[in-house]
Amino acid sequence: MKHIAILGSSLISVIEAITQSRLGHKVTIIDKNDDIGGAWKLENSLGYKNIEVGCHILIPTGKSEFDNKSYSELESFTGIKLVKLDSKPINISVNPLNDSDPEDIEYYYPKNGLPEVLKNLRNAISENSIEYLNSHEVTDIHLKSKDEVEIKTNKANLKFNKGNYSAQSNLKNN
Repeated sequence: MKHIAILGSSLISVIEAITQSRLGHKVTIIDKNDDIGGAWKLENSLGYKNIEVGCHILIPTGKSEFDNKSYSELESFTGIKLVKLDSKPINISVNPLNDSDPEDIEYYYPKNGLPEVLKNLRNAISENSIEYLNSHEVTDIHLKSKDEVEIKTNKANLKFNKGNYSAQSNLKNN
């Protein structure tokens, strides 16, 4: 059994952690934040509580068979029903399709929003015996060999067989 480090706790990182755990690996999520979610998080501001920041709207690829399978898998992993939005979002800052989407494109969003997604992902982390190290800022990564990676954080020196981090992470020179 490999011990795999997942750096960050975005939706896709937690899904990767669950997948690796279900494949029989020991998995540790290392995150600099206090709670899971990555850029998609809840904040309190101006007297309002639980404002969603960095919302994720699911945009189809245009290949309906692939999209339907992807949405089904996402629902399975998160335990959340996805619903089609009645209107097009006003502003999308990162658009993987192109600058001008077709008018008939369908956008999807978790039925009860981020609070339920986070609750279900926390439960999945626990149910799959995934270790979650929050408030651990990665300071160094050293590949010692093909099967050994050493990850230093502000709180610990850790050793794993494999490390996994997203392209959006702030890791430099690693």
